[in-house]
Amino acid sequence: KHAQAQGDHGTEVMSSRSQWLLIIAVAVIALGLGMFAGHLKTEPAAPHGMTAERIYTATFLDLDNRPQPLERWKGKVVVLNFWATWCPPCLEEIPQLIIFHETHKDSNAVVLGINFERVSADRVKQFIDTYSITYPIVQVNPDSGSTVFGPVSGLPTSLLLDPAGNLVARQIGPVTSETIEEYINSHATKVKP
Repeated sequence: KHAQAQGDHGTEVMSSRSQWLLIIAVAVIALGLGMFAGHLKTEPAAPHGMTAERIYTATFLDLDNRPQPLERWKGKVVVLNFWATWCPPCLEEIPQLIIFHETHKDSNAVVLGINFERVSADRVKQFIDTYSITYPIVQVNPDSGSTVFGPVSGLPTSLLLDPAGNLVARQIGPVTSETIEEYINSHATKVKP
């Protein structure tokens, strides 16, 4: 009878452990799907007090140390993509960003890649050549952990500016050309290229 009671108790413990493991597994899967589903999120896109005028004052240095004012792309949808050479999800989305940029660069939208790591410009140039990146790339020092657009808490992070310069969406995790297009089409009143 004592052995039977221990056996039943052991089953209850295993059952309880199994339930917790199942709950944790489901939570991890749900979190993973949420992060990597590739859907641009609209909240919270812009930090408090972030206006289009302030956004357009941002100037970045390109890989030849020349200033690249964000205002240069005023009137277009701009996908700002924070990435790093060591980041596997960043590598995964590069072909998609190239497709989007090549499709829209001469009309209504551009991609601006923002290298967010401490590496030399030469290293980034080699990376660009290796991956045949066609969209413009600038560098930002990640030491502060924040940017004019607010904190960058994970890579890749993509921000979407409407043609007026308003920050309308933020995505942590990879995006695809299709999800950017879907967001633009479904938010035509906010993002009208």
